[in-house]
Amino acid sequence: MELPKGGYMIALSDGMGSGKAAGEESRTVIELLEQFAEAGFKRELALKMINSVLVMGADEETFATLDMCYIDLYSGTAEFIKTGAAATFVIRDGKAKAIRSSSLPIGMLKYFDMDRAEYKLHKNDIVIMLTDGAAEVIDRENMSAQILTDLIAENSMKDPKDIAEYVLECLKEKSGFRIQDDMTVVAARIWG
Repeated sequence: MELPKGGYMIALSDGMGSGKAAGEESRTVIELLEQFAEAGFKRELALKMINSVLVMGADEETFATLDMCYIDLYSGTAEFIKTGAAATFVIRDGKAKAIRSSSLPIGMLKYFDMDRAEYKLHKNDIVIMLTDGAAEVIDRENMSAQILTDLIAENSMKDPKDIAEYVLECLKEKSGFRIQDDMTVVAARIWG
């Protein structure tokens, strides 16, 4: 999503569990994040407010992971903010760098923690975000992050949508189509 002042945000949320309820949790998180971003809220304040909505607003426990990447389009600097999310990968020149999180999902506790990392992005870098269902396939099949780089290289794809779809299909295939959790892959490429 494009933001004012030369910003761009990529976000992925994964509700706890699977199926419709998990989908609703993640949809709520993303919709709130978009609304707060459009209204000009600072990222940290927006996350605190989303956490409060999830903690206070539900009769049952409602929590979800949130993987967010804010890119300053002028400087190329990316800020990764993660709450309970699976690793994000930045692929550059045939190598994958993992950005990991050890924080809990958003909405789990009144006071929440997030992991932050800054990373300078370069032309042709690819950012790949995965939900834990997709990341678990990589772990379960004893694959390294390099598998993502290899998958992209073998088809020399450029379009992020094609990259995400291809990675997802390959992970499903490598799991023997034994899908135990919702799987989502989001990809973005730096063009300029």
